[in-house]
Amino acid sequence: MPAASPVPVPAAGAGADVAEVGAPASVGSLADAVAGAAGSPAVSCLSPSGAAGGDELDPPQAASAHEESAMSTDAMPARPPRPEYSLAFMKDGMLAGLHVRWVGGDDGDGGGDGPLVVLLHGFGAPGDDLVPLAEEIAAPPGTRFLFPVAPMSLGPEYGGGRAWWPLDILRYQLEVMQGRGEALTFEVPEGVEDVRAKVVALLAVIGTEALPAPRDGKVFLGGFSQGSMVALDAALHTDVPLAGVILLSSVPIARHAWRANYASRRGLRVLQSHGDQDPLLPLFLAEALRDELKAAGIDVTWVPFRGGHTIAPNVIDAVGSFLGGARAER
Repeated sequence: MPAASPVPVPAAGAGADVAEVGAPASVGSLADAVAGAAGSPAVSCLSPSGAAGGDELDPPQAASAHEESAMSTDAMPARPPRPEYSLAFMKDGMLAGLHVRWVGGDDGDGGGDGPLVVLLHGFGAPGDDLVPLAEEIAAPPGTRFLFPVAPMSLGPEYGGGRAWWPLDILRYQLEVMQGRGEALTFEVPEGVEDVRAKVVALLAVIGTEALPAPRDGKVFLGGFSQGSMVALDAALHTDVPLAGVILLSSVPIARHAWRANYASRRGLRVLQSHGDQDPLLPLFLAEALRDELKAAGIDVTWVPFRGGHTIAPNVIDAVGSFLGGARAER
């Protein structure tokens, strides 16, 4: 489903993503295509503080929407120091059949045996869309970030954008507009089994010479929009130990299969964020996913914000706390 880019972005389609974090504004992504077709402004995944689509929800709003804010709006603490990684030292290569970029770790390019964070970009975004998050998230020292690139190229019309599975953006938007968004969450996307297998194979590399196991055992899997759906789908179809799952602007897919597998991940920590004005993936579908996960005994930290299909500053802060093991306010 939809993705985003370096500033909040709207998507479209049968599970479309719109630009993701890190993509330059000039990059033509699904966000641009949708903006042109729908007449809506393109935004990016990484939303600047105070920008429309990046504010935290005020407590009264959150309560009325049955939301639990991860950060208090009354007294915003100083943002924690950022890691001193330089993306100039980013490593690029293949792992388990996927093109992957490494950054962070003990040497700046993903080396060492620190905690491991695997983040999957969204539909229509370039493969390096989320890479700038490694410089923004206040992760524990030595944390390694892996950014796999989706295997499907969307061609020049998407400006180098990629996808985990094909999406019919217009159909998706129409179904949602006509009140049939819930039905879409039970569909099994074409090709989801293949990308699941690729991500599970990538996780299986952990503990080998190519990807040393974290000394503290902490492996986090997550993503933005379509990438977050791939991440949760993979987590529900493997028994690889995970310290947590990060769902940034996510909704359910293949819901019958997911429901059957929730019990296998009882107690798993999940951080889930969503904008209250997301034009691509409606908030009510994200809330439905949150409620199902909680009902299954999965430990969800819910991080709402005022905005669209993007990654807001309070979300970045909450991810840093989540990776450090500190519990955000719920």
